Formats: sequence, C-alpha cells, structure tokens
Amino acid sequence: MRGASGIFTAGTCCLLWRLVFAFFYAFARKIGVFICLMANKLMKNCLYLAGLGLCDETDLPLRTVEALKKCGRVFAENYTNFVREGTFSRLGRMIGKTVQILPREEVEGEKIILNACEEGCVALLVPGDPMSATTHNSLLASARKRGFDVKILHASSIFSAAPGACGLQNYKFGKTATITYWRENFEPTSFLDVISQNKKIGAHTLCLLDVDMKLGPMKPSQAIEILKKAQKKIVDGGMKEGEIGGEEEFGEKKSGIGENEGGLKKETARGGGKTSSGKGKEGSGPENEKTGDGQENSPVIDENAKIFVASKIGWKERKIWAGKLKEYRGQNENCPAIIIICGKMHFMEEEGWEHARD
Repeated sequence: MRGASGIFTAGTCCLLWRLVFAFFYAFARKIGVFICLMANKLMKNCLYLAGLGLCDETDLPLRTVEALKKCGRVFAENYTNFVREGTFSRLGRMIGKTVQILPREEVEGEKIILNACEEGCVALLVPGDPMSATTHNSLLASARKRGFDVKILHASSIFSAAPGACGLQNYKFGKTATITYWRENFEPTSFLDVISQNKKIGAHTLCLLDVDMKLGPMKPSQAIEILKKAQKKIVDGGMKEGEIGGEEEFGEKKSGIGENEGGLKKETARGGGKTSSGKGKEGSGPENEKTGDGQENSPVIDENAKIFVASKIGWKERKIWAGKLKEYRGQNENCPAIIIICGKMHFMEEEGWEHARD
C-alpha cells in the first residue's frame, strides 16, 4: 500500500507541476500578446517621412531600414527625383514588405497616405532628403492636424552633395533655381530671376533639372537650350512658337535683362533713360542699374560663364564636366543631372574647376 501510495503521490506531483507550467506558459503568452498590442498601440498613427538618398536602397541609413520594417505600409514617390531602376523592388525584399509607388496626384492628394495612418505606422519614401520638396511639408502639416505622430528620417541630398562633388564651397551658393520643361502655354522664365539675383552678389547657382513622368529626366543640353530660349524671350519681348534661337549664343544681344521688383523685364535702349511707358528719368530706376560685373545691359548668362554639369551624383557612374557655357556640346548627358552656374570663385574653387575641366 505504501508503495502504491508513493507512486500515486509522485504521479500527482508530476501532474500538478505540468498544470502549473501550462498555467504560467499560457499567462506568459497572454502577457506577450498584451505587450505586443501595447507596442502596436504606441506605434499607431505614426507617419515616417523617410529619405532614400541619392542612388538606391543601399543609401538608406540603418535607422530608416529598422523603421520601415516596423511599418504596416510603405509608400514611395519617384517624381521629385530619379532613382536607380529596381530600387523599390529590392528594398521590398530587404524589409519584407511591398513598397507601393504613388503618382504625384495621390501624394499631393494625401488621402491614401493619411487614411493608411489610421490603421498603423506608415512610411513615405522620398528620393534624396524628404524635406527638400514643398509637397511633403504640406503632407506633414495635414498629418499633424489629424493628430498623427510625424517623424522625419533624413538622408543625403543633392543640395550638399553636388557642391562638394564639384569642389565648391556650400556657403557661397545663393538661391536654387529649377529649370522646367516648356509646354504649350507654359514657358516659365523665373529661373532667370534667381540666376540674376545670385550673380549680383557673386554667388553660385545650383540649377535643378525637371523630372517628368512622360518626358523623363531633363538632359543638361535641354536645360541649356531652355536657358537660351528664356533669355531670348525676355530680351526680345517674346518668341514665336517652336523658335529655338538659331545660332545665337548667350550674350550677343545689345540689350540685356534687368530686375524690377523681383521680376525680369526687357531693357530700354542705351541712353534713352525711359521705360516703354515714357516714365522715369535718365540715370535712375532699375532699367539703368549695373550688374555685378559693372556693365550695363549685360545678359544674365553670357557664353563665357563658368559652369559645372554633374550627373549621377552619389552613383558609381558619377560624372562631372566643367567648362564655359559655350563649350558644352553634350559632353555629359547622363541623368539625373544638375548644372551649376559659377559666381565669384575662391582660388581653391578655381583649382577644382580647372581640374574637372582637364
């Protein structure tokens, strides 16, 4: 009986230990689930605006990669800049989820992204640095108004990379100009305002080139041609549709471009001293102002302007060409590209320009 009683007691103890273990195991699982739910709750209603960098998914900081892995949905846009082909599919495999590419109208419409934030953590990937495009400032403002947490994950940007790659000093740059494609009834020349303002203070101008989903990224030769057309349009007071400017180079016009209240206008003839309306006095007013080089009626850009044409900055295939504007004949047509119109150069910058020119 004692033996039987001993066996019964041992079996009972074993069963009790199993029950205790099962109870604590189930309790621990519930605690784990609770912790996960709380963590998800803390992550909910969060929008990450993440920079992709200059080339592809390998430019992403580790902090950004970890954040993307935690997100419920990941969106991307590729209309503000050009990235290497296959970047988003490779990134999807890296983070274990599909990267959904949104067209411009859906990003600017904001509805898809903000509605997704209602369900959990969401990220929008932007080429370069995410805060370089005004579109995304608007998105962040809308997200905050709806009570979502907003986090910005910065990355490398063309604004700092291009000057460094060309050997120029960042603080010697003025405002940035954007050269856009000309279309029917849309022929902007505002970039000449920016170049003119920078020229007056001896500053360099970084010219960003348009990226169009149908036309593709603008080539440097196209941008320079638009610069020529814009300058001729302003100087001549208009252009016929389809006119390119023929063989005329920059700076060959006797009349030039001057600023008036932040805008560009056609200069009056030398010595006239009056505007087209007949108002004004000789020797006064912006129409008789001298440009930064001390010459009246000089063009915004002349054919001897020193420039850099840099393509695929941050890529393995990076290429930089330097020379005078009149010397560019399509020597660097890779995309994406930028053009830098040099202002007054430091002697170290001059050395960098000469080196790139060789």
